[in-house]
Amino acid sequence: MMKTRYKAKSLSGAERKVRQLQKEVDELRYHAQNLEKQIIKITDERFWLAKLASKTPLFDNPLHVWEVEKMRDEILKGRGYKV
Repeated sequence: MMKTRYKAKSLSGAERKVRQLQKEVDELRYHAQNLEKQIIKITDERFWLAKLASKTPLFDNPLHVWEVEKMRDEILKGRGYKV
């Protein structure tokens, strides 16, 4: 189904359509920013989990090990595994 092109019948109708489209653009930008934040968080988590899974110790601070183990356990619990 092809959408027909919008044709404003009045200046106020055109302004209303512009406001509607601007609102849609702002909403899409908001969702895109949230997705970017989630991607960054997931990338960081993957990095820390890879360090935890390595054969040699890669952590300088034992607190980081504890934090990453806690993060790993939360991920596994969320998937239904018993930790």
